[in-house]
Amino acid sequence: MSPTAVDPADEAPDTLTLKVKEALIRALLLTDITPADLADDAPLWADGGMKLDSVDAIELAVELERTLGVRMPDGEETREIYASIGSIVAYLRAQGAR
Repeated sequence: MSPTAVDPADEAPDTLTLKVKEALIRALLLTDITPADLADDAPLWADGGMKLDSVDAIELAVELERTLGVRMPDGEETREIYASIGSIVAYLRAQGAR
């Protein structure tokens, strides 16, 4: 019997990734989007992505701080951290968030 291949798209997101996606949906009032609709590596700022602006980033930071109890930075490093959901999750993991 051969092992069954698992399609990564069928895997459930880890808890932290799901929390970030849910926070993004709440912060930006995205009523027609589910966490499954959000790709971890899709750009949040650029064309082809969510096209966040600085106000969106602040709203997301506030929501992440509220729900996860972490301090999100502001300033130069913000754009890099908010490049994608995956980069936000990586930053949060480095800060010890779960």
